[in-house]
Amino acid sequence: MVEAVGTEPQNLAILFADIVDSSRLYATYGDAEARRIVSACLDRMTRIVSEHRGAVVKTIGDEIMCSFPSADEAVTAAVQMHQSLREETANGRLHRGLSLRIGLHQGPVVREGPDIFGDAVNLAARMAALSKAHQVMTTRQTVELLDGGLRPLARFVDQSTVKGQSGEFALYEIVWDTEEATLATAQAPRPERQRVALDVNFGETTWTVDAEKPALTIGRSSQCDVVVNDTKASRLHAKVEYAKGRFTIKDVSTNGTHLRLEETGTHHIRRDELALTSSGLISLGRPVDAASPLLVRIVLRKDVERL
Repeated sequence: MVEAVGTEPQNLAILFADIVDSSRLYATYGDAEARRIVSACLDRMTRIVSEHRGAVVKTIGDEIMCSFPSADEAVTAAVQMHQSLREETANGRLHRGLSLRIGLHQGPVVREGPDIFGDAVNLAARMAALSKAHQVMTTRQTVELLDGGLRPLARFVDQSTVKGQSGEFALYEIVWDTEEATLATAQAPRPERQRVALDVNFGETTWTVDAEKPALTIGRSSQCDVVVNDTKASRLHAKVEYAKGRFTIKDVSTNGTHLRLEETGTHHIRRDELALTSSGLISLGRPVDAASPLLVRIVLRKDVERL
């Protein structure tokens, strides 16, 4: 059992398991019987958590939140939850038709009394929300922490965002059904993703805008990422942003932003935005002069990344 208490961050695997469509049970069987069915299922999940050195942090209606010392133990517990529920609903020990959706993520958390907080909790909750009946969803970061015996169960699904988090996250499903897992491992190619990045160069410094740093500010103010000391530049002149594999520049200035892009030529935007589809030059408040030391240069990169 995980019992450490304190304000120092701990690296734990957080798991959320939710009984799918429990509201239907209450509508069909009434409060008392539905509560008995839900409680029996939660009790079984709680025993599985304990068997894998985990601890139930709290129960929220028909959902449990748990912590584990490692991703290996969390994934093994999640797989056993699904397998146990399938067996026990088939033999009648648990109500037929019950199913779970599970999400998990490992990362730094902080304990406050009996509760746990942190980005890892938010990510695990998001994984559970994206999960469907009979699924276990997790993040790429968690998959990379799994040992060699469990990692082949992970199958890349998609990219997604999490409210309050910058950038995108690679989503993986843990394929727990034996036949499905064999098929996924034997036939599915290792997924690839095209990673795009925009290098922003000014002076001797280069900044990279991508999924991990999805926004960059340019202007005369020292509070901007890229500081351009020019009388034509506004304090906050423009923003370069990334979303879903694409880059845009948004002008918020008085004098506008001039651009010369390799593929689409020259542009002038003022209080407007433009898609950055190729490399090129950015000039704040003035037409582009290739010899000017005040130019901001952008380089669009596209790389294939194995997931």
